[in-house]
Amino acid sequence: MELDDRFFHLFESFRTMLIVFRGIEAIRDFMRCVGSSIQAVNYFFLLCWTIDVYFCCHYTSRLLRYHRGHIEHYACCTGVGNIIVGLAAQTTLINIILGGALLIDRRFCIGGRIRAEQLDMWGGAIEIGWRSTRILIVDNHLVAIPNSISGTGPVINYSIPEKIFRIGTDMVVSYGPDIDYIKGLIKDALGSETWVMHERPVQVLLLQFTDHGVKLNVR
Repeated sequence: MELDDRFFHLFESFRTMLIVFRGIEAIRDFMRCVGSSIQAVNYFFLLCWTIDVYFCCHYTSRLLRYHRGHIEHYACCTGVGNIIVGLAAQTTLINIILGGALLIDRRFCIGGRIRAEQLDMWGGAIEIGWRSTRILIVDNHLVAIPNSISGTGPVINYSIPEKIFRIGTDMVVSYGPDIDYIKGLIKDALGSETWVMHERPVQVLLLQFTDHGVKLNVR
């Protein structure tokens, strides 16, 4: 009878954990649909991560109490199993842990413009998930970056301290035309664009003389 009661309590704990997880997923989907604020989504993810850690610890404690009659054997088997699972799922565990660390460290927020240096891509951060960070890159493709990269590698945040940033590009002009005249043409062409800030003048810098022409940097 005692064994049946312990099994029932163990099953009840697992059922409660499953209900909470399903509820969290439903609330998160609802927040996406109604378009909640970026700050609320960030804190909600951190809350979900904390609840998941709590239930994992709680369920492990339940298992230990359920097998208290064979605690030494269970601890030995659990230790060996943890080593095997840890080695097999090392990358996954790192991604999950770094997913919570990203919200605490706040290297970037959902909705911010970021650039992953290791992958040489940039775009808007759409979601910070359990295993990956999803960004919408400039060609309108959704890319999932593992948290092991976005959490440890260099990431440029274009949204902090402000969302205005400078764009630069290099170009080569053949020898012959007057350089000052070319610079004037480039400035006039960019001055007519609506996305260029007119209160901050366009700079055209001479970088070097190459085999094919003069290399300029426009920013």
